[in-house]
Amino acid sequence: MAIFDIYADSTNIFTGGQQMTLIDPVLTQNVSAASTLNFTMSHNHVFHDTLTPYGTTIRVIEDGATRFYGRVASVKRDAYNNLTVHCEDCLAWLNDVPLRASSQPLHSDPIDSATYCQEIIDYYNQQVGSTYPSTAYTRQITVAALPDTGVGLKTGREWKDKTVFEALAEECKDVLTNGIMFFRGKSIRIVELASYMSGLTALSQRIEAGKNLMDISINSRELYTSVYAVGDGVTLIKPAGATHLAKYGYICKKVEFKNATSSSMLNVLATAWIANQPLADGAYDIDAKAIDLHYTDQTQETFDVARKVILDGSPWGIGQVTMPISQVVTHLDTGQREITLSTSIKPKRQITLPWQEYVRRPS
Repeated sequence: MAIFDIYADSTNIFTGGQQMTLIDPVLTQNVSAASTLNFTMSHNHVFHDTLTPYGTTIRVIEDGATRFYGRVASVKRDAYNNLTVHCEDCLAWLNDVPLRASSQPLHSDPIDSATYCQEIIDYYNQQVGSTYPSTAYTRQITVAALPDTGVGLKTGREWKDKTVFEALAEECKDVLTNGIMFFRGKSIRIVELASYMSGLTALSQRIEAGKNLMDISINSRELYTSVYAVGDGVTLIKPAGATHLAKYGYICKKVEFKNATSSSMLNVLATAWIANQPLADGAYDIDAKAIDLHYTDQTQETFDVARKVILDGSPWGIGQVTMPISQVVTHLDTGQREITLSTSIKPKRQITLPWQEYVRRPS
């Protein structure tokens, strides 16, 4: 079984010794949404009353690797002086910084998606860096990967009325078509899902009925064989290939690409949109849940978010399907790990605490 440590700043608060045990610690790792850590700290815990909401940095370490890096978001005290603690990871930090339009870099030519994302992250790091200049657990983030799409953006795309998270989520949705965001430790990755998955090797642990599959849902979804693309002063119609048109017929959808200022730019975006349509796989969304067999069979690779897994869908007539892991739930006291697979991952803007709505603090 893996060994988990939970650090509050530099102090290990989960050693398993007397008065050092946390009750039901559950780590939920997400893609394109903030990951969370929830636990209860008893009234006689050695480090009771040392956790400060928004001030204490929390890390979860599994066998030496960082699984979670974030902060205490809220602490709820009951009549017995036990604490219910909710923590959120780096992705939630991006809600803390509103983008200032007057600080947006100016360009004489359109910039690509990676440059746009990098400028936003640089601005975020500048703001939080000036607030925590000498803190060991700074809230600055590093960049592990940014989208390499070659798609130009409209010069002077406005930062106005957006937080850092909202701007990056908008980029994933509107420009990358099916982009995702996730963290490895403190390094953010923003990638286009299909191209990112194509560069990954599938985990050796497969999802199979009667072995580790817990539940599966296969749902049909809308599909389109053509797009009427509307840009900034330019329009075009981009159809899918002849094979798909012959199979499904002509089904067109109007889609606005506000950042496209030229026909060539609009064509790239429209082509990417059509390529993301489920024309080859029969137009269905698959969601599945499975358990991690790594701790019963060490030869099986353990699961992690944004990794590629093969699902054996032969009992349902869909053959073998390669899917990304969108969520991993780990019970840190027992090591039990469950995952959610999904063929469609969308950025989630709202962060919900277990007992209340997340209220964004005024800047």
